[in-house]
Amino acid sequence: MIQKSQTKKNKIADIISIYLIFSFLLTCCFASGKFAEFWKEIDAQHYLSNHLFIITADFLHKLLFKILALTLMMAGGMGMLRLILELLLRLFRIRLVDDTSEKMNRRFRKTAAVILLFLLVMNMSFFIIIRGMKPRGPNIILIGADTLRADHLRCYGYARDTSAAVDKLAREGVVFLEAWSHISSTTPSFATIFTSKIPMSHGVLCNTSRGFRLEKQHTTIAELLKNKGYKTAAFTSGFSMKKSSQLAQGFDVFNDDFKVERRAESVNCDVFKWLNRNRKEKFFLFIHYFDPHGQYRPPPPYNEVFPYTKKEYDINRIPPYQRHRPISDPSFYIAQYDGEIKYMDDHIDRLLKKLDKLGLSEDTVIIFTADHGETLDDHKWWFEHGHYIYDEQIHIPLIVWYPKVFKHKEIDTTVTHLDIVPTILDILGIDFTADIEGRSLLDLIRGARRPEGFFYHESQHGRAGIRDGDEFSGLRSKHFAVRWKGWKLIRIPKTTGIYFELYNLREDPGELNNLIGQHPEVEQKLKGKLLHFVGQYQNTKYYLERIGHPTEKQPDLSTEEMEALRSLGYLQ
Repeated sequence: MIQKSQTKKNKIADIISIYLIFSFLLTCCFASGKFAEFWKEIDAQHYLSNHLFIITADFLHKLLFKILALTLMMAGGMGMLRLILELLLRLFRIRLVDDTSEKMNRRFRKTAAVILLFLLVMNMSFFIIIRGMKPRGPNIILIGADTLRADHLRCYGYARDTSAAVDKLAREGVVFLEAWSHISSTTPSFATIFTSKIPMSHGVLCNTSRGFRLEKQHTTIAELLKNKGYKTAAFTSGFSMKKSSQLAQGFDVFNDDFKVERRAESVNCDVFKWLNRNRKEKFFLFIHYFDPHGQYRPPPPYNEVFPYTKKEYDINRIPPYQRHRPISDPSFYIAQYDGEIKYMDDHIDRLLKKLDKLGLSEDTVIIFTADHGETLDDHKWWFEHGHYIYDEQIHIPLIVWYPKVFKHKEIDTTVTHLDIVPTILDILGIDFTADIEGRSLLDLIRGARRPEGFFYHESQHGRAGIRDGDEFSGLRSKHFAVRWKGWKLIRIPKTTGIYFELYNLREDPGELNNLIGQHPEVEQKLKGKLLHFVGQYQNTKYYLERIGHPTEKQPDLSTEEMEALRSLGYLQ
């Protein structure tokens, strides 16, 4: 009786052992396919080699857990296979001598036990590794407003109530009063924000609507944070920020579910769904609001919030895509621009309330900025950007909100888009890479001072015939500028030669009084710096590769897309 009971136990153990071995082999076949997909993703996502171990550990942990689960499921739940294996086992036992059969069964059981132990140990090891490497810093939300001049926010001194939500961030956060974009167009600016490289370093010299893309060898902040275990997501709203720009590198989710543009309400709808699903994860979230970009058409009641007049002006000073015929009064267009800002701001307020509701506010850093500004009625050509580099087109807001750590402060040191990535990395305690050109802002936040350096700016390109009738289009027509200690020198190429404008920004912040020829020492110093920069720029591979192409050549776009881009002023 005892021998029969033992034989029955051995029989069951043998069957389970065969299940384990068979299911392990089956799941290994499944694993090989997953490994192929994994390495393909590694190549596609351009991961850094020094972070590869973290990604591999996370992948193997998930894979081994699946193998273990599948193995145990198959070992305990395959009724039909069990019957077949029992029959085979009986046949197997009949053909073998008892002693040999018993030895073979013991080997089966030992093999199965080793496999099961291996799976358990490896799974626990990778689980411990991943738990130890999970990000422990705060969440990061980067909000990028499109075409938003700093001086149209109340927290930057504007009289109108355009920005209650942004003002709240400013009251509780660190405000950089002298923050500047390197270029007055969208795709290059966000490429600089994401990589901490100036345009001549990352190669996006104009908007993606003109065929410029971020090449894969440039590492983005999304890649860096994804490699540290962060969930990464981006929600964009303007054509220059679609996947075709190749700014999606490193994002788990890059939501550009629109044809040409979409409003803040639509953006928030998708953002809120993502937050609901990922509120328990550590994340890096980029949100792009396009609303202040022309054509200025805020939805009711925002189109009537601010007063305006309807006097007669020269409508030819307004780009065709911006015109609300027959209205030519700039006060009307400024009221609509401010209405767009207020509309966007109200949806930023809803975002902040959503973060509060989900319990995320306390452990989240919010960085608010813009890609560039906008000329309103400041200079000759109204309601436009990209073609010049007067300060209204490149002065941008920059607010770092993390009240858990940083107290409110206003800082007047000159900073740029380059400094956003190193600041995020510094907050998270992540070492900077050699490719980063900016500097962390934490030293300024902690009270340090910096000597005033030279800062360079560029336009997207000139536009033929706009200002004096002798400008031309294409990369050769780019305007360049250098800023230093309250002075600014602009280099302007025209069909008749190269011209310079010099401004004392402390006395003439509107850049209306050209002082060229009146301050020779300052002029020569700045000219030397600027011409050296332009020489370097025009010898970069990105400039040389594109300068030989037709300057107005467009990427492959549908007729519908071409018309939509003309309506936004991207194409002529």
